[in-house]
Amino acid sequence: MKGAVLNECLLKKAGKTWDDVIEPNATYADIDENAIKVFKPEAAISQRLPSLEKENDNTQIFENLRLLENGKLKRAAVLLFGKEPGKFFINAYAKIGKFGNSNHDLQSPEIVEGNIFQLADQIIEIFDKK
Repeated sequence: MKGAVLNECLLKKAGKTWDDVIEPNATYADIDENAIKVFKPEAAISQRLPSLEKENDNTQIFENLRLLENGKLKRAAVLLFGKEPGKFFINAYAKIGKFGNSNHDLQSPEIVEGNIFQLADQIIEIFDKK
């Protein structure tokens, strides 16, 4: 086994997934405070995480969401709340395109970048326009 297959096998043996691993180069400076502010009331509205809305300590929020390990940010934290997830993960983007009359006729290709919440919002916005 080599490369990604080996990594996946080792993670599986350890009972982890790719996003559950610490991102050693990430710090709180890489986290978008606004993304957290937007997330908190949305989480409360869903009634799945009502206590988050009143929590002001981002470290505690990340602990509650299991986005920290030994005080360090996990990859999931960067993907969910990062200012520039692409700085850490080159494949942290979405490609959207509209096909014409054939599979080779790609019209209006779009590349969307940002954290997961930004991606979702931008993708919906693009679909609404087309």
